[in-house]
Amino acid sequence: MSIGKGMNEAGFLKALDWAALLERLAAEAQSSAGRTLSAGLSLAASPGEAARRMAAVAELATFVEAGDPLPSLATPPIEATVGAAEKGMVLGADDVRPLGELIQIAEDVRRAFLGPTRAPIPEIAALAAGLEPPRGLGRTIAATFDASGEISDAASPELARLREERKALSENARVAIERLMRADEYASVLQDQFFTVRAERFVLPLRASAKSLG
Repeated sequence: MSIGKGMNEAGFLKALDWAALLERLAAEAQSSAGRTLSAGLSLAASPGEAARRMAAVAELATFVEAGDPLPSLATPPIEATVGAAEKGMVLGADDVRPLGELIQIAEDVRRAFLGPTRAPIPEIAALAAGLEPPRGLGRTIAATFDASGEISDAASPELARLREERKALSENARVAIERLMRADEYASVLQDQFFTVRAERFVLPLRASAKSLG
């Protein structure tokens, strides 16, 4: 953007309270990426670009005033995940889920601004059209993992079967150990009528004298 005679760019930005404006704008951002981008905004490079920016802001104001809800822009940080993927590293559930959230947010933004609206928003619609998230991938990722980050049974019937099988085996082992602990023939070597599980193994409380028997 051209600066008026007798004033350099630094002086012009100071006159506009540009730093304070960007600070206030960044404080309204819903994500760390949004705050970084907001804090680093520069002046428009041309009158045409400035006009487009002003038109986009006016459209958003009209959009909100008309009663249309703004989509969330609370995007999760994914820089580390993208970097790991570029290096060919295997991504875990904690890495993949934020990608799914980001894709879902992008789909929501497209739906909000490219769908029917109460007021025309051509500038905002053009920006939203530039988002091209993989269709359905966000919902697929969300359906793959449960709240604990594990692959859900619904996503893998075979895994669900194996989990049920493991659960049944564990229950059978627990019943067998409880029966063993009640048996008279082992009463002399057991210190108490309880057991613990360590590293997926059942541990029985043996008397000190029994431990020396090997």
